[in-house]
Amino acid sequence: MHPDTTQLAAYLDAALDEAEQKATRAHVLTCAHCTARLTRLRADAQRISALNSLPTPDLRSAIRQQLGQPRPISWLLRGAGLTGAVVALFLFALLISISSGTLARMPNRLLLLEQHQRQLIELDADNGTIFRRVALDGPPIALTYHQQRNWLYILLAQRIVVLNATTLTEQARWDAPRELGQPVSMVLDESRDRLYVAWPQAEQIGVFEASTLQPARLGGQQAITVGPSPDALLLSADGRTLFTADRQDGQLWSVDLDSGQVTHRSIALTTDNFRRYIALSADGRVLFVLEASTPPSLRRIELSDWQISAPILLDDGPLPWDLVLVDAQQLAIARGDSRVGGVTLFDTEALTVSAVLDYETDQHHLVAGPAGSFFGLNWLHGSVTHYSSTPAPGIGWRSIPQANGRLWEGVFIEGGWRWQ
Repeated sequence: MHPDTTQLAAYLDAALDEAEQKATRAHVLTCAHCTARLTRLRADAQRISALNSLPTPDLRSAIRQQLGQPRPISWLLRGAGLTGAVVALFLFALLISISSGTLARMPNRLLLLEQHQRQLIELDADNGTIFRRVALDGPPIALTYHQQRNWLYILLAQRIVVLNATTLTEQARWDAPRELGQPVSMVLDESRDRLYVAWPQAEQIGVFEASTLQPARLGGQQAITVGPSPDALLLSADGRTLFTADRQDGQLWSVDLDSGQVTHRSIALTTDNFRRYIALSADGRVLFVLEASTPPSLRRIELSDWQISAPILLDDGPLPWDLVLVDAQQLAIARGDSRVGGVTLFDTEALTVSAVLDYETDQHHLVAGPAGSFFGLNWLHGSVTHYSSTPAPGIGWRSIPQANGRLWEGVFIEGGWRWQ
């Protein structure tokens, strides 16, 4: 168990008894997460000491002088009169709140699902260091992140669990009447406060209140009836349309989220049961559909008039396993056959392959990161690899958070100040 902020602060001040001081030191030396917390606390203490050394301002006199001036907010921002004192006091209050555990500076993080050990793994996205592991009460299948609430939604075999993304403590759960089965996926609609879950066994997409996980309605129905095996889900850029590519019938289904109307169009090259993956262009005007056929193929769909391009064939190599947009002009395609595959970068304007990264390592799932970076997850060996697509494609770091693990899906969460 990690020491809380109060205990770490007491350890920093050598205020614990001898046994507690030794135990805390032993933990910090072996825990990267707590080492980082201790480093931040030490830096905060130094900044507080520096603030305490500032000359004490005559607050009453300064406030009386400023009360008669218009637009006090503008005066504060422009730095006139009391600004230095107020900023110093604000920083002091902010640092006190950090030390009390109410506010913390979070690093860039990568949250991964690991199926073999049934756990959620939290990594430092900048170097692959493991922060925490959280046991899950079932094999995890899908993961998504609600930025406004700072919540993680984890889809298990027979339930949905919601965790606070900072503390990783449970906030809510929903239990399904029976196992959901694979493959399934889910997507968040933050503007409507809805969570959509593809449920292949029922040939439906479930609709839930994102805040409570209670079943919700769309067009008078608690579920959206689509094809026999709805797979990947994707929300349009304007949030008005939900897409799913059906694995079995080769149809692209679209759901108007204002009216609940459902339509479908054929996108399959064959009638075989292939996985299909979908991604939007950066401007939200074009939908790309990847079919894991032999050879794999891409289709480009103009959403303004539903013009579907001829299939763009990729090389007849390892099968594709995932598709994400990683920068304004490139799609990344994970490929693997248990030996090789790597990541294929596809130029969405030239409609050609622009690069192949790390071919000697097979990849299975992809997670988009910041500034054209992304992460490849290897399902067979339990490794995660950091890649960049711009300005020059390449490999950053590689970590093995779970040897022979089953890394299935993940989300990137940008760092910053967060309340705990």
